[in-house]
Amino acid sequence: MIAEDYTFHDFAAFTVFLYFYMAFADEVLDETEADMIRKKIKVKMGTEAPHDDIFEQVNDIYQDIPHDLLDQVIQINFDKYRDQSQQFKYTLFTDLYDIMIADGVVHHKENENLDKLKKIVNT
Repeated sequence: MIAEDYTFHDFAAFTVFLYFYMAFADEVLDETEADMIRKKIKVKMGTEAPHDDIFEQVNDIYQDIPHDLLDQVIQINFDKYRDQSQQFKYTLFTDLYDIMIADGVVHHKENENLDKLKKIVNT
């Protein structure tokens, strides 16, 4: 598989993927992080969306991507949704901070991932 195989069909799905990217930075999806992601999905996708299905589908996609391709996948999708990512970047980073602190511990890998995302968005 190559990074281009993992392009998202819309910006909202890509955003949920970034939530998992942040939550799994320390290699563990804490239940409080999972709950926060579910809350963010409800806000992002609306009340009619199948929240649990979206959670599971994007989690499966995240788990499927070889970790050495994650940065490339993120770059490709940010490039694809550059206009939307610029428009919503402050909301996105607020959401990512919420996920970072959901378990009460900010792991150094979460900070590293956040710094990587800032560089990509601000490029």
